[in-house]
Amino acid sequence: MASLSYLDLSSNQLQGSITEAFGNMASLSYLDLSSNQLQGSIPEAFVNMASLSYLDLSENPTTRSCIPEAFGNMSSLSYLDLSSNILQGPIPEVFGSLSSLSNLYLSSNQLQGPIPEALGNISSLIELYLSDNQIEGGIPNSFGRLCSLWELYLNANNLTGDPLRSLSGCTEKSLGKLELSHNSFSGPLHDLNRFRALNYLDLSHNQLNESLPSLDGDQTSSLQYFYLGHNQITGSLPKELGLFSNLWELSMPSNFLNGTISEIHLSQLPNLEFLDLSFNKLAFNVSPHWIPPFTLESVRLDSCKLGPHFPNWLLKQSISYTLSISDAGISAKLPKWFWGIFGADASVNLSRNQIHGALPDSAAPFVQLLEVDLSLNSLEGPIPLFLTDVSYLDLSNNKLSGSISSWSPSTDGTLEYLDLSQNFLSGELPDCWMHLNQLRVLNLESNRFSGAIPKSFGKLNLLEVLDLRNNNLSGEVPVRLRNCSSLRILDLSENLLSGEVPHWIGDMFGLNVLILRHNRFFGNLPLEICHLSYIQVLDLSLNNISGSIPSCLYNFTYLSGWTNISKAYHNLNASQWTNFIVSVELNSSQLIYPIAEVDIHAYLVWKGSVQEYQKNLALLGIIDLSSNKLLGKVPEEISVLANLQSLNLSRNHLTGPITPKFGQLKSLESLDLSRNQLSGEIPTSFSELDFLSVLDLSYNNLSGKIPPGTQLQGFNKSSYMGNPLLCGLPLENKCSEDETQVSHHNGGNVEDQDDNIQSPRLYISIGLGFATGFWGVCGILLFKRSWRYAYFRFLSHLYDRIVVIMIVYVTRPIRRLGT
Repeated sequence: MASLSYLDLSSNQLQGSITEAFGNMASLSYLDLSSNQLQGSIPEAFVNMASLSYLDLSENPTTRSCIPEAFGNMSSLSYLDLSSNILQGPIPEVFGSLSSLSNLYLSSNQLQGPIPEALGNISSLIELYLSDNQIEGGIPNSFGRLCSLWELYLNANNLTGDPLRSLSGCTEKSLGKLELSHNSFSGPLHDLNRFRALNYLDLSHNQLNESLPSLDGDQTSSLQYFYLGHNQITGSLPKELGLFSNLWELSMPSNFLNGTISEIHLSQLPNLEFLDLSFNKLAFNVSPHWIPPFTLESVRLDSCKLGPHFPNWLLKQSISYTLSISDAGISAKLPKWFWGIFGADASVNLSRNQIHGALPDSAAPFVQLLEVDLSLNSLEGPIPLFLTDVSYLDLSNNKLSGSISSWSPSTDGTLEYLDLSQNFLSGELPDCWMHLNQLRVLNLESNRFSGAIPKSFGKLNLLEVLDLRNNNLSGEVPVRLRNCSSLRILDLSENLLSGEVPHWIGDMFGLNVLILRHNRFFGNLPLEICHLSYIQVLDLSLNNISGSIPSCLYNFTYLSGWTNISKAYHNLNASQWTNFIVSVELNSSQLIYPIAEVDIHAYLVWKGSVQEYQKNLALLGIIDLSSNKLLGKVPEEISVLANLQSLNLSRNHLTGPITPKFGQLKSLESLDLSRNQLSGEIPTSFSELDFLSVLDLSYNNLSGKIPPGTQLQGFNKSSYMGNPLLCGLPLENKCSEDETQVSHHNGGNVEDQDDNIQSPRLYISIGLGFATGFWGVCGILLFKRSWRYAYFRFLSHLYDRIVVIMIVYVTRPIRRLGT
């Protein structure tokens, strides 16, 4: 083995630590141990391999160790790859002595501190990858001396400062790829024209906040990929961009760019294939007859003004990836040629416009699209069948009408997301959903569908969200729905459904949101509902449910605070679910929760005003059983639901007192127990509900004083009205101990009357205090002889001591005067 020069053991699932024996292989010039499961620190013995020029230790779960300083002595090393490990600490200064090093890869570790200036001494360096670490500071000025550097990747760190100024020197003539995204760089881009060899530049996701400078198309003609998205760049696009004849991709989304884009900006970009200027305030001003010199494969111009007419220059494009022009001010019909510009598996987003007219019955020539989003427009007529053969379809918030009963796929489809909500669709739902076995989200809410819920829904084993709210569906909930084991959100509210609440609903263990509000359900609440361990939102309001509230609600694991509900949402992470909405009624208002990828924003429609709810759906806890016929007491077991934020039991026939244990509901923000027959006093433990902002206890049989000195006085008196025996602020009905007798007879005034009322109490207190003190001392001396003798002996000794002290202090100054 001493004469071995080449050893490749990569991708072999090797385990254990890297042996020190490699140090004995003096002839080895090539060593590849990448993509294994090696652990432990990197051996110092590597320094003994004097001939080693190629070393690859990447993609091993190396323990949290630092890079050995011994690497500085490996003078023959030309290729070093330590990426995708768990290396920590700073980048060693000794790397600067590796005069033969041409490729250095340290990406995807946990390296910290600044980039050493010494790296600028590696004059032979061609590729330097330091991305995805925790490196701070700026780019060293010494990097301007790296005359052979072609690729520099510093993205995903904490770097600051001017991103280009430190690279002045011979580096600006050699550098071809510069990746600086996801840092905190700021400053201007005035030096961009100096990089003549640059063909790839990514400065996206930084803090660049100035306008773009004038660009020299001749100096930077080699630029092919230009990314400046997600910064704070202001001003307009320079017209010189149109001189970048080799540009393939231009991406500047989510900035503060404004102004007009004319044909001059785009007329000399024949190689442009990807264009993304979305989420800026740019306006296109091109001739309706303009024929662009390029053929784009991907166009993203969301929030740019393209309308009111449909942009005819798209006719000559060949969209094989994405066309996204949402919120573009288009108010026109889709042209007949529109569906013919797409390649297979392309995505289309024309949402948030005013596109009107009917969709064509068929699109010819037509290829299968991947995603189609035409939501929030004014489209009319029936839904064409050709649009159903996609993976993602959103036609919500239009004026589409007619029936979907003609949908009868005979083969398994690829549809995963279907949103037809907020339209005028009618008729019965077809019973052929078993062929859409990939469906995960189905939203048909706010239409005019009638008839029964299809039994074939039970064949959708992957279904996670089912929203049929606000239709005219009738009959019972089909028992086959229990087979939807992946279901997380079920909303059947505002229909004409009847029957008892299904007992099998408890078998849907993963259910997080169950809304059956405003139907015709009757009978008792099944005890099986307590099996919904992960339930967060339970809304059964506005039905005819009777019986008592189950006391087993403490089994709601999430609401009890025993688990992290975010784990239950591991499947709710598709980016295309952003527009799905679950609505929950809360205290005569409506909460709207759009489900996003990870963080779910909530929008609260509170008495007509819309506010963003600063929590995501994975943190909400709501129980609403209002407007039913529930009897009995409010179970005190509800008090263990520490994550409960809203409880509404109003408009029932509940009796008995309010349990003092409600003070344990530390997360409670809204409580409505109004219009029941509750009795007794308001528990003083309510003062412990620090987050309570909505309270309604009106129209019950509550009595006594509203607990003083708490936030309970801050609520409107309407929160307590309809309880004749209730007194205290904020009610005008004062309690007896607070009332004062005010007399105006015989010239008496208010202060005199107050004094007269309080005098007996004062005299009684003085008498009791005197009697307690007198008999507490004198009584003991009277009846305890030994204590009496000791007490008087103590007084006698104390008297003698005081007399002696006085004689000493009086005679002392007299004697001094006499002398």
